[in-house]
Amino acid sequence: MSIRSRILNRLFGFLYGPLVFLHEPAGTCLFGPSWARRRDAIGRGMPPDGLVLDVGCGSGILLSGLSGRTNGAVGIDPSQTMTRRAHARGCRVVQASAASIPLANSAVSAVVCSYPGPWIRDQQVWSELDRVTVPGARITILLGGTVTRGRFSMVRSKLIALLYGPEASSHRELKIEGLGHVRIPGRINCVDDEWGQSILWSGIRADNS
Repeated sequence: MSIRSRILNRLFGFLYGPLVFLHEPAGTCLFGPSWARRRDAIGRGMPPDGLVLDVGCGSGILLSGLSGRTNGAVGIDPSQTMTRRAHARGCRVVQASAASIPLANSAVSAVVCSYPGPWIRDQQVWSELDRVTVPGARITILLGGTVTRGRFSMVRSKLIALLYGPEASSHRELKIEGLGHVRIPGRINCVDDEWGQSILWSGIRADNS
């Protein structure tokens, strides 16, 4: 694991634990309005039937929106503090690691994940996503994005590059290792929006053959 990944892990540990109250303000400060709007966007177009899984659901902001768009949505997050907050929003959420998802085989019709930590590159996580999803399930991960337009965009862009690495400021040729599975092929998509580009990984769960 790189030094930057270790620092990010430690930072996420604080923001999901004793400094949980700073999680949303920190995201909004760093990414501006795009922080909430991009997260909300990945929740649109979910299948109305079947179970949608929010991996690393945090305090349940995306999950609560999913509950109004689909007949079934559940979240998992390893942080006790975050799961309490999600429960307070009325969300169905379980305190659990993405490397050990407490759901039955082939129980999930779609997966969403917003602003994950370095754990998203763990192949055990992808083995679990393969196990719990049905063939044809769509997996959508909001990795982050650039902020090149709007107020304070120059400052925000420099902070993002400092925190996530210089490649985070220009995603035209971005390749992120460790994402996907032999039965969950996917790719990075850079989507232009009013703040710059949102960076998504999208894949479809293949059949078992």
